[in-house]
Amino acid sequence: MTVVKCHYCKKMFPKEETEYVCAGPQYYHKECYEKVKNENAVIIAIHDKMKKLCGKQYNKQKIDAKIAAYKKMGFTVAGVKKALDYWYDIRKEDPTKAYGSIAIVEYIYGEAADYWYAQEISKHQYDTTDFGSWKNSLESEKIIVSQTVTQKPKRLKLFELD
Repeated sequence: MTVVKCHYCKKMFPKEETEYVCAGPQYYHKECYEKVKNENAVIIAIHDKMKKLCGKQYNKQKIDAKIAAYKKMGFTVAGVKKALDYWYDIRKEDPTKAYGSIAIVEYIYGEAADYWYAQEISKHQYDTTDFGSWKNSLESEKIIVSQTVTQKPKRLKLFELD
């Protein structure tokens, strides 16, 4: 019996007893592979949106690094996409201030989540047939993430030029 590790959830599973997908050298549970495909589609959508908004300032490496950092902070990729949609489509903020990156997300993620949550509530406000189960599902899915923002220390001037 061969035991392999899922590349997404990091759990070990026996190959013979579990449905799995082999993508290159990595093994995934079938459900985990679907999550990976959906996440990659959202990342491509983020890149397309920023490429369209930023033009020549678009920087793929900065965006990939920020997405990885946000995932470590507990943000979801879909949440990052929704935050960018809120910032550029709803609030109509200037994309030239982004300098080709998505660094604004960590500051607006909570505000954007509140906005999209209010939109879901208003969408289902008049639907009274299934309101109880919908409300319970929203309350169980709400995740609170505390954010800590660190400021960079000021650079010391080695020379003063008059």
